[in-house]
Amino acid sequence: MQQISYKSTIYACYIGNFVQASVINLTPVIFIPLREQFGLSYAQFGTLVLVNFFTQVLTDLLFARPIDRYGFRRFAVGAHFLCCAGFLMFAAAPFVLPRSAVFPGLLAATVVFSCAGGLLELLLSPIVDAIPTGEKARAMSLLHSFYAWGQVTVVVVTTLLVFALGGSAWPYIVLFWAAIPLFNAFFFMKVPLARKVSEADTMKIRKLLTSGVFLLAFCTIACGGAAEQTMAQWSSSFMEKGLALPKLAGDMLGMCGFAVFLGIGRLLYGI
Repeated sequence: MQQISYKSTIYACYIGNFVQASVINLTPVIFIPLREQFGLSYAQFGTLVLVNFFTQVLTDLLFARPIDRYGFRRFAVGAHFLCCAGFLMFAAAPFVLPRSAVFPGLLAATVVFSCAGGLLELLLSPIVDAIPTGEKARAMSLLHSFYAWGQVTVVVVTTLLVFALGGSAWPYIVLFWAAIPLFNAFFFMKVPLARKVSEADTMKIRKLLTSGVFLLAFCTIACGGAAEQTMAQWSSSFMEKGLALPKLAGDMLGMCGFAVFLGIGRLLYGI
């Protein structure tokens, strides 16, 4: 029974990585509809991208210690509720705010669901790594590749919905995606969670920040993350406006194409 239960934990983490993919990749798919509806500038879109990225990084730094102290579950559940709340705020902005305040509303919503993305990035790998199973390497490999396949799904489904329903339907599409973190929040309330190390055995933050290996890894991840954010969040808009491709083709060749090769790379590394 316990083995089956821990499999459900792994599945919850896979869905969590899907949610993290939606945090990063959902809103860029609707950048052009937002531009056409509200006249937002590319500088404002750049601000949304910047806030998304640095909110996740700041969340990683601020919550590492509290997670070690209080455990995984409350933060995993809270991250999914935060993501759902952020998506709801994003979708509601044009209905509850005057036109002049829509961008600040979208910005505030981005901060909320980006905090969720940062928490999920911090939580999911340690949760899977702590599970007592003989297939841990396989589970970790699939976890890391599931972000890419989640990105593919989010981009394809959102693009097709925008194509079928029209750009003005984007708030309802965002509401559709908000249901997934809401479901997974309740899922994480039920699954068993193991603990990798005790609080006494964890490395202190001051010691960690003076480690050359950690600083090198941190800079590498920051640069890689920035490159990934740039490709994932701007390639679609560039293809649509810069190369004059239809939105459907721009999304499929841009964001979706990048995600496919990202997933292949992670899958090959795992093998």
